[in-house]
Amino acid sequence: MYTDGYVCDDNKFGIDLVDEDAIKFISEITGKKYSHYKEKDKQDRFRIIFSDKNQIENLKRYHITKRKTFTIKGFDFTEDEEIYLPYLVRGIIDGDGCIYTTSYGKPAFYISSKSEEFMNWIAHILSHRFYMKDIQVNKTQEDMWKIETAQEDNINILRTLIYNKPYGIARKYNKLRETLNDYNRSIQ
Repeated sequence: MYTDGYVCDDNKFGIDLVDEDAIKFISEITGKKYSHYKEKDKQDRFRIIFSDKNQIENLKRYHITKRKTFTIKGFDFTEDEEIYLPYLVRGIIDGDGCIYTTSYGKPAFYISSKSEEFMNWIAHILSHRFYMKDIQVNKTQEDMWKIETAQEDNINILRTLIYNKPYGIARKYNKLRETLNDYNRSIQ
C-alpha cells in the first residue's frame, strides 16, 4: 500500500501492479479476485479494489491517504508490529525500488520516493532495525529522494532478512540471488 496502493474514496482502496505473481499472492491471501488491464503501448497491469470503510480509517494511521505521493510518511510501530518490518521493507523495495548489478559487477539496491520524510523513515529502519551501514537519503535531479547501497554487508542483510523467502515479486527475489551468485563467482 505504501508504494503501489491507493485510496479511491472513503470506502474503497486498491493496489495496482505490473507483476501478476505479486497480485496473485495478495489475491490468495485476501480471497479477493484481481483484474487484468491491457493498454496499447503499456505494460499489462493487475489490480485489486477493496471496499471497506474501516480499513480506510486504519490506513490513515499509516499515513496512506488519497494522493499520498508527496505526503506519505512513516509511523511508529507497536511492539507487536516489529515482526512485520522485513515484509514492509520488502514491499517498499518491490514497489518503489530496484535490485540491480552495478557497473563494476556488485549487487545493489535502491528505493526512491517523492517524499523526503518517508525516505528518512525508511533510512532509519534500515540503519537502526536492520543495522545496515551508511544508509543515506539523497535528492536526485528529478526532485525524487533515493536510498542506494552496494555495500556487501547491506546486501547480505537484504538477502538473509528481507528477501529470504520466495513470495511476492519473484523477479526481484530472483535478481538478488542471481546477482549475488554472479558476483561471488567473479571474485573467486
